[in-house]
Amino acid sequence: MKIYVMTWNIFDSGTASNYPLTGLPRFCAKRGFEGIEISDRQLTSWNQDSIRAFGAESQLQGMGIILDIGCDLTSNHLKYFQEERDHVKQMIRIAQEIGAEGVRIWLGGQSLSIQKLYYRKMRTIFQDGTFEKKNFKRSPTVVSVILRSNPISRLVRWMGHRVSSQVFFLEKKIQNAVLSLKEIMRSVEGDALFVAVENHWGISSDPENLLSVIHSVGFRNLGTCVDFTNFPKRVNRVDGIRCLAPYAFMAHAKRDLFIKDFNRRDIDFQNALSVLKSSGFDGIIAAEYDGPGNGLDECLEIRKKIQELWEGRGRDGAVGYPSI
Repeated sequence: MKIYVMTWNIFDSGTASNYPLTGLPRFCAKRGFEGIEISDRQLTSWNQDSIRAFGAESQLQGMGIILDIGCDLTSNHLKYFQEERDHVKQMIRIAQEIGAEGVRIWLGGQSLSIQKLYYRKMRTIFQDGTFEKKNFKRSPTVVSVILRSNPISRLVRWMGHRVSSQVFFLEKKIQNAVLSLKEIMRSVEGDALFVAVENHWGISSDPENLLSVIHSVGFRNLGTCVDFTNFPKRVNRVDGIRCLAPYAFMAHAKRDLFIKDFNRRDIDFQNALSVLKSSGFDGIIAAEYDGPGNGLDECLEIRKKIQELWEGRGRDGAVGYPSI
């Protein structure tokens, strides 16, 4: 088992806001992490030379890399359907070039998606092997500023936890996801790179839908990324983690900020780790925080708890896990 950190937590904390991309591997290694999980939007805001140097520096520091790819592979719109697949395949080529161990993707399909509305607008265009950022206006629009604001981000997270995961035309979207993934996986066939689908808002928020897609696609290097808190309200988290864990290449470890009782929050986190370990999981756990305040400090605390609990020690030093 290896512990990585989500890089957007580092930038949000302000601690490394002035760091160049090539400084991240050493920054994270010094803080005890064994790898970096970085998003496509963060990575492609740098030029190609910096991205290659980032890959080389990560190898020098002995740091693994996971590339997050934001996408919607379920669209019924023919143009968007192909654009999304092309984007994923291009990002996979970059992941291969920088020596990433794997990529984490979403399936999409959520009927209401602020993320899709904003991230598509920020996407990088690739022309003749060069990066070109979409440039709608020199200054941020009012809409983009609102969408990036902390209140809206918290509203989206609240909806993900409290509102049912509404997906219209579910069967058709599952078919589209299967078709998309088959095409994408052929581009990585024979490569050591894994593709992990996260239980993220949309059709993949339901564990049964997610596993149905993975089994239908049928590639050994296609599996899951188990997020501890990204289940819709109707899905029991422990059951959801237990269902996805046997197919997991990686997991996102985070505490549920919507549980106000701190002791209950920690117990839920311990239960999630316990289920993950009992499944035989020995992959990558990425520390993640999606709340206000210093994300790096929270990720460091999560790393500490993972190490303690994975070795079988609770806060009082006792061996064992809480019963589930």
